[in-house]
Amino acid sequence: MKFAFLGLDADTLALARYLIDHPEHQLTAVCEPGTWESEIARVAPYAVAPWSWEALLHEPSVDAVVVAVGPEAERAEQLIQLAKAGTPLLVAWPTCDVVAAYELEMIRRDTQASLVPFIPGRLHPAVEQLAALVQAGESSSLGQVEQVVIERYAPERDRPSVLRLFTRDVALVRALVGDLTKISAMGPAPGSAAWGNLSVQMSAENGVLVRWSIQPPDAWCGARMVVVGALGKATLERPAVDVAWALTLPRNAETLLVGEGWSEAAAVIDHFVRSDATTRPSWQEACRDVETAAAVERSLARGRTIELYDDEVSEEATFKGIMAVGGCGLLLLGLLFLVSAAVVEGLDLPFRHHVLWRMWPLYLLAPILVFLLLQLLRLVFYAPASLPPGGNESATSGDR
Repeated sequence: MKFAFLGLDADTLALARYLIDHPEHQLTAVCEPGTWESEIARVAPYAVAPWSWEALLHEPSVDAVVVAVGPEAERAEQLIQLAKAGTPLLVAWPTCDVVAAYELEMIRRDTQASLVPFIPGRLHPAVEQLAALVQAGESSSLGQVEQVVIERYAPERDRPSVLRLFTRDVALVRALVGDLTKISAMGPAPGSAAWGNLSVQMSAENGVLVRWSIQPPDAWCGARMVVVGALGKATLERPAVDVAWALTLPRNAETLLVGEGWSEAAAVIDHFVRSDATTRPSWQEACRDVETAAAVERSLARGRTIELYDDEVSEEATFKGIMAVGGCGLLLLGLLFLVSAAVVEGLDLPFRHHVLWRMWPLYLLAPILVFLLLQLLRLVFYAPASLPPGGNESATSGDR
């Protein structure tokens, strides 16, 4: 498979190096490498593309595009244009806001192209092993899970960096306990640039309490996750550099090094190539992760708990919402117009005999008729009955 890169960061650079060393795939071009240009030019000078990112829209030598984290507004526009062109995308996550993320989800359903989030650590075997332990419930050595505590150690604790780490950790939380329903944040003042004291509490739909906090940098540990059950607790420590993660199980406090020899780059590329409608994490789940991160800011600004809803976003649902709001507004305006007409007729005001006023029923009926005709627009929303909500990625996989 022929890959092109739009931008580079520390995570996607590892993917580029993997593609260079494995002949079953090909690194075709790297657009806008930024500060990593000298590094990629050293290992793959042929891949540094002189053309702009727009060339990726219809470049025949590119089968898929890996998109790195970059300027939010610019990346969002680039992703939307690439998605509309039907280009299979592997996107370092998070790299756009919640509005753009859901817009991309609707475009993905229309084009049926692959749109896969790249969340560092999400595919690590230690996460899968711990998830299996949690999902076993009362039959596991943990017992029924009651809470999850995450401590994230980070050298950069400004707002964008902290929210990026939080978004990625939320993806791990969903893999363990499922969807989240409430979130409450405490710490930095609204508008503050320093987010080193952020603390977030969340609750899952199954009643599990999740606590997340940012910590000062640690030379060894990147993050620590403690899963507390009725019979004991399991601790998962993610090293700052090494691939192997330390998983301490409740029985005999046994510590296992999980993932020795495991390559995240290989796992991510293989995951992308084999992705289909059932692949997790899906883009819809990634949208919910970035929506949860946005709720942190709302909770800080309002000083209260924010409800999270698991509503599926689609063009048809958006259209129905707009029509519902428009219908309510039309009814209120119609009622106000009727009251005004009754006052004019009752007081026998002079202009009631004017020809323009005598046609007032038409002024009331015309907007209603237009509104009813607009309902026919829902016929343009069509989803093939044979396809699941995730689309026909299997066809895309076959093309690969």
